[in-house]
Amino acid sequence: PISATATGELIEIKAAPIGGWEVVLEDSERNRIMLRSTNTRSNGLMLHVQNDHWDDGSYDNWSDASSSAYPQRGAKVKIVTDHTDIDTYLTLSESRWPIGWDYSSDGREWSLVGDDRLFYYTSRYAERNQRSTVTFGEFDSVIEGDAFATVLQGIPYGVEADWADNNDDNYAEFAKFGSSGEHYLARPYHQMPTDTETLWSKRGLGFAFGLMHQYPNPASYGFYVHNGPIILEEEIEGDGNMLRGYLPGFVQPLQTAFAYHKAVLDDLPSLEGVPVLLWLSAYDDAGGYYNYKEVNGSGLLGFRLDKWRAYQ
Repeated sequence: PISATATGELIEIKAAPIGGWEVVLEDSERNRIMLRSTNTRSNGLMLHVQNDHWDDGSYDNWSDASSSAYPQRGAKVKIVTDHTDIDTYLTLSESRWPIGWDYSSDGREWSLVGDDRLFYYTSRYAERNQRSTVTFGEFDSVIEGDAFATVLQGIPYGVEADWADNNDDNYAEFAKFGSSGEHYLARPYHQMPTDTETLWSKRGLGFAFGLMHQYPNPASYGFYVHNGPIILEEEIEGDGNMLRGYLPGFVQPLQTAFAYHKAVLDDLPSLEGVPVLLWLSAYDDAGGYYNYKEVNGSGLLGFRLDKWRAYQ
């Protein structure tokens, strides 16, 4: 398929805005909020976001910022339940999300794609100008009545030097398959609380989104995607992982080209009439992408802009 490349900073996508979420509690003075899905199928677990002067000892969200123009670089995010107020709740998992675009020479760029039970947020930040994706919400579990089928995925959060130099240590390798760094589940498959974190990873075709074949495909000069499900694996003790479910909303591009970044295609093979948004996201945090700076260690993610769930 052939798609005209947009030349401006803004793109228009004819899709319904994300609805079906509500604010449970909010403290606007301290920049804290709790959100949850209003879908009747939802398990009721909530996202707690803390975007203030938090200090974990090694990482101080205020003093490590570059200047007063960027007072914080990261929000503390959690999967929570059993709350009584904005500060009292049971934490199931915790990570960090990037905010703003601190040190990014190319400035602000972000996307938020989701349904009423899960969303993906991609933003560009830090010296390397990488695009990094985080997510929160409910996946499609293979366990009947899975009450903890909720994921939280964040970024490795470094000190100011990590954001200002040419390493990529503060990016999530979201586009990589098999990576479990900063990938957390609410609880394991057996639904019981544990003393250790429960990790998960994605599986698709090949090594990562957008990295299976050259672009254009030498045999046909085409651009191809795989519309099979993206598997969600839970890490368990012993040999191998287990299938816990599937991540909704994805189409897997098999190639990556900067020309397709932010493009919406509705004529992909076997997906005719289905609008698909393509967006670059990091798969490798090793750094040093001087030969392919426009791609910058990233692969193309593909998001369906129609129905995500079988019941829809």
